[in-house]
Amino acid sequence: MRLSQYRGSVVLLDFWAAWCTGCKLTHPAVVELARRHEAQGLVVLGVVYQDTPESAHRYLVRGGELPHPFAVDEQGSLRSRYQLAGIPRMFLIDREGRLIANCIGGQSSEGGLSAVFLGRLRAALASPPAELAVTADMGPAIVSAHVDRLVLPTPRR
Repeated sequence: MRLSQYRGSVVLLDFWAAWCTGCKLTHPAVVELARRHEAQGLVVLGVVYQDTPESAHRYLVRGGELPHPFAVDEQGSLRSRYQLAGIPRMFLIDREGRLIANCIGGQSSEGGLSAVFLGRLRAALASPPAELAVTADMGPAIVSAHVDRLVLPTPRR
């Protein structure tokens, strides 16, 4: 999976782990944002950071379904690529593939997400998808040799 697959969508890239206290605060807000704004073009992609796929899956399915796809980076190989000092950490990528915001979760505002981050998300969703040239890659692969596994969401009934 590459970010370029989501051209024309607003992407919230969410780094988290089941053992992370701040992630437990932000996760319900991220899931709710995904559900509320899916029709407007929001795609949430999770990256389970320094945790096992089994632990992450158990945490996610407590609500009865797997809300969005996630990649697993058990060894923390993506730390330098995404300059992660800690988690939860979210990156917001607009419809043209530009990084427009990032947020260290668990700090303030709605579900631990900053007001600035949420404002930029709303603005990005309000702009209609433009005709996009398919000339440049939108960024690094989410799932690559550095990521151990990809888990897809549970289909909704």
